[in-house]
Amino acid sequence: MQGFDPEYEKNIERSLEWFSKKTGYLVGEEEFKQIDLMGLRRIFGITDSFVLPEGMTALEYDAAGYDPYMIYCYAVDEKKAKELQKYVKHKIKVDKYNYKVGAASRSS
Repeated sequence: MQGFDPEYEKNIERSLEWFSKKTGYLVGEEEFKQIDLMGLRRIFGITDSFVLPEGMTALEYDAAGYDPYMIYCYAVDEKKAKELQKYVKHKIKVDKYNYKVGAASRSS
């Protein structure tokens, strides 16, 4: 894929995080092991290009809300939860928890 940087991508880990609907506190998280960035982009409908538009800096691209590497947090609705369930051991319970997909830098 044009503009995709595998060196950058290998340093990012993505996980499913769940929060108590009562308190909003983080209850748990599980790193995705069986789905890659392209699979997550498909589920969340992310089509942002890995190539910066002509005349736009990386900082401007980020400030405009573009997120091709999915480093922001993404809320998980019931439809997405059904798709994500096959990639985590945690039994997703959208009636009990609020879910999001988050990203962090891998520790060396």
